[in-house]
Amino acid sequence: GVYTVLRVELETTTCSNSTTEPATSDRVAATTTVDAQLWGAHFHLDRLERSYRKWWTTTTPTTTSLDCWEDDDDNGGDDDQQQQQQQQQQQQLSLDLKRARHESWQVLQHLLKDAAAAARRHQLPNDAPSTTTMTTTTTTTTTTLMVTLLWQPASTTIRPIQVRGHILERRPPPSDDETTSPSL
Repeated sequence: GVYTVLRVELETTTCSNSTTEPATSDRVAATTTVDAQLWGAHFHLDRLERSYRKWWTTTTPTTTSLDCWEDDDDNGGDDDQQQQQQQQQQQQLSLDLKRARHESWQVLQHLLKDAAAAARRHQLPNDAPSTTTMTTTTTTTTTTLMVTLLWQPASTTIRPIQVRGHILERRPPPSDDETTSPSL
């Protein structure tokens, strides 16, 4: 099969209003919004399509005449039939690629929806101060995610191209302060 890797920046903004009063418990109202910036999606899907088409043409055997011992004059009908079969295969491949492209968008949307839900779950409002105050806090976090899409042949004719995807958070390498052990 063929694959591509896309970069996604997930920006999570949490705005929280907290009220702390000595006689009552803290009240926190927070709203979290998540925006995803998917870089070069059309470029990557075009590249997947071109790569799969090239891969398919190099791995799929072409239809050949079974009787190679006949005279060239007798093979005229076989050549026409072979061309028709190749055209049908190409037309079917084009339909399959269109379906795979549509399915890729669905996979991307599903992965980004799950990533956004996870980002919302992990954004907790800051601790409220201990005196009676009204505090509004806005926190914005940007996370870089890498999405891999894989197209591979499937064993079914209903969906001949199987589309798979997964998402991974890209973390920067640790800084020097994080890698050195404390001095004794």
